[in-house]
Amino acid sequence: MRISSVRDQRKLIDCETTGTPVPRVMWVLPENVVLPAPYYGNRMTVHRNGTLDIRSARMTDAGQLVCVARNEGGETRLVVQLDVTDILEKPKLKSPKMESLLLTVGRTINLNCSFDGSPTPQLTWILLNGSPLQSGAQFNKFLHKSDGTLVISNPALSEAGTYRCLGRNAAGMVERTVTLMPGHKPEISNMYNSPVSLMNGQSLHLHCLTNTESVRLAWTLPSGMVLNRPQRAGRYAVLSNGTLSIQQASVHDRGSYTCRASN
Repeated sequence: MRISSVRDQRKLIDCETTGTPVPRVMWVLPENVVLPAPYYGNRMTVHRNGTLDIRSARMTDAGQLVCVARNEGGETRLVVQLDVTDILEKPKLKSPKMESLLLTVGRTINLNCSFDGSPTPQLTWILLNGSPLQSGAQFNKFLHKSDGTLVISNPALSEAGTYRCLGRNAAGMVERTVTLMPGHKPEISNMYNSPVSLMNGQSLHLHCLTNTESVRLAWTLPSGMVLNRPQRAGRYAVLSNGTLSIQQASVHDRGSYTCRASN
């Protein structure tokens, strides 16, 4: 486990043991310094119950500490990673406290979460069912990457809801929430059911009206060229409202034009 301390402050690290006969306890510090229980030093004490008592933490105390408990039946260990910092700084979010994203069924989605703070905050994602997911852990289609990102692979509508990201250190805890809202298939409300005719040299405007403005929209020309909104290529332009504009149309422009909307 990982714990934090502030320089020059007292730190108690427990090591509770049970067994028959009563286990012998010792702490192994960095550079293989061994302190058996009980131990009484100028700055460190190991109490009879196994607790390591650091009266005034130093930066050099940081590192891996191991509590070893032994009896005739065997041995067990508790590994502690101790961080010692100059100051304590409560976690601070690098992104908004609340965010809403659109969930598209089957499309992998990344939920970002990162904090500043001293010592470095530990990140935990809380899933919809209340289960915590620690950094580096994976559960079914959920992966908590080391950079704090929660990856949801092949999401279904059942993954819609609010996810909580917790940043914790010795100074406190801060929470960020990300709400996934189910996306709806975009619809095109206007249709051209008969050929569009015009005179040579005239301008042509083909409309593509959708039920929402937040969709990706693209026109495919008879030549196979694809123009995304907004984009211009020579006499062709897809306007911000989705309309395809053709200047000085000629016989060479005849053919099928297809508008596609996606999210």
